[in-house]
Amino acid sequence: MDNKQFRARCSALGDIMSDPKAAADKKAGKLSKTAISAAESWVKENIYGRNKHIETNQMAKGTHQESKAIATLNLVLGTDYSKDSIKLENDFCTGHRDIDGGDHVRDTKTCYGFSTFPLFGLDVEKDYVWQLQGYMYLSGEKYT
Repeated sequence: MDNKQFRARCSALGDIMSDPKAAADKKAGKLSKTAISAAESWVKENIYGRNKHIETNQMAKGTHQESKAIATLNLVLGTDYSKDSIKLENDFCTGHRDIDGGDHVRDTKTCYGFSTFPLFGLDVEKDYVWQLQGYMYLSGEKYT
């Protein structure tokens, strides 16, 4: 096995940055089981040279609808965004943004069905927040 440096995928930052369930473990600075599992998966991928391919119906729909989501965003915002195909990477993480917004990061999410649509928009999933934080870090954008 080559000595590869760990680089977190932006889409996995929510797992890596998750807190342990037990308050005592959190206070003690322990990693969550989810973070440990994410690290273990990365090590296995690099030992065996194979990636665990996961694709759910929800993920497939998101990929299939991505261009329509970007077109809808353009219609609503009056912009002319297109899919960003550049892989961003530094010493700590890697990722592909949906959109290069110039001086800001934009991302689209497609709900699988009406029941998963966030009707009131009050809560943003923590995994998405971490993913976008990763994209901001990779592209040098600042939260304002």
